[in-house]
Amino acid sequence: MFGLALILGGLALAPGRAAEATTGAGVEVAQRTAEQWLRLMQDAARGVDYEGTAVHQREQQMRSAHIAHRAAQGVSVQRVQMLDGEAMEFIRRRSGTQDEVQCLMPGRKLVTVRQRAVETRFPTLFGKPVEVVLRNYTASLGPVERVAGRAAQVLDLAPRDRLRHAYRLWIDRDSGLLLRFQVLQDGHLLEQTAFSELRLGMKLPVRAVAPSWTTQGWAVERLPPEDLDLQSRGWLAVPPAGFMLVRAVPRTLTGPDGKDVPAIQLLYSDGLAHISVFIEDAAASPHQADGEMRAGAMSAVTRRAGPGVITAVGEVPPAGARAAAQSIQTRGPGAAPSGGSGK
Repeated sequence: MFGLALILGGLALAPGRAAEATTGAGVEVAQRTAEQWLRLMQDAARGVDYEGTAVHQREQQMRSAHIAHRAAQGVSVQRVQMLDGEAMEFIRRRSGTQDEVQCLMPGRKLVTVRQRAVETRFPTLFGKPVEVVLRNYTASLGPVERVAGRAAQVLDLAPRDRLRHAYRLWIDRDSGLLLRFQVLQDGHLLEQTAFSELRLGMKLPVRAVAPSWTTQGWAVERLPPEDLDLQSRGWLAVPPAGFMLVRAVPRTLTGPDGKDVPAIQLLYSDGLAHISVFIEDAAASPHQADGEMRAGAMSAVTRRAGPGVITAVGEVPPAGARAAAQSIQTRGPGAAPSGGSGK
C-alpha cells in the first residue's frame, strides 16, 4: 500500500547537521564509496528540511503523495498527505527516544496512534544501520543521472540470496536525499517511487507539518505499544535467513463478512525489506485454503498451521514470503491468536 510505502522518515538530528553526521560528507563527491553514499542518504532523510510530491508506480497503478519534513531543536516531524483515494495523512514526530505516528482519516473522523513505528521507504528507505543492510545486499555505484531537475548518484543494492529483491537508488549529489528508488527482480522493474517535484535548501515553517484537519471530537484508536509474548500463546517464530523479528502485536482484522477476526501480527525486517506475518484463528479466518498471490513487488502466501492460518505478505519475492509463512510453528494444541486493537 502506497501510504505505508511512503511513511516514516526522519530521525531527530539538529538542523544543518546532516553533512557533519556522515563519514562520507567530508569526502570529495567523486571519491565517495557506495557505503558512504548510503550513510549520507540516511542522514539527509533524518536531518534535512524538504517538501515535495512523490509518485509511486506499481504495474499500471499510480498514486501520489505530498511529503514535508522539518527538523529543529532535536525534534523531527514528517507529514505525508495522500493525494489519491481516501483522504488520509500520516504525521510522525520523533524526539529523543519518543517516536509516534498518527494516521488521520477525516472520512471516518478517526485518528490511529502508533508508538515505535518502523522506519521504512521513501525517502528514508531504511532505519537500520547501513552495516546491517549490507549483510544482505551488495552495494555498487552507477552513473550520475537527473531526477526532478537535480543531479543524482545512482547506486545499486543486489540481494545476496533469492529471499529479497534488488534495489536501484538515485541519491541527490548535493544534499544526499533519496530522490528515487526502484524495486527490481532479475533486472525487471516491479515498482518505483520518485519525487516529481522537490524543494530543498530552505527552513520549513511549523505549519508545513501540522495536521490538515482539526481533530476535536474524532475517535482516537491507540495501537498496542508493547510486543506480546508469542510463545505464551503457543507459537514459535524463526525468521528467514537475514531477517529479524521486529514487532509482535495483537490485531483484530475484518473478514469479508464484516466480522472481526482475532489475529497476531509479526513484522520481520532485514533493514530494508519488510514482511508482515499474520496468525489468524482458523475457525474465524476467511482463508480456508493454502494459496499464493503476487502484485508488483508484493508477494503473499497463506497456509494452515494447526489451529491457525498463517499469511505472510511483503515486498519480497515469492520465495521470501514462503519462507516467512513457513517460519511460524505451533507449540501445542493450545495455540491461538490473540485479538487486539487496530484494524
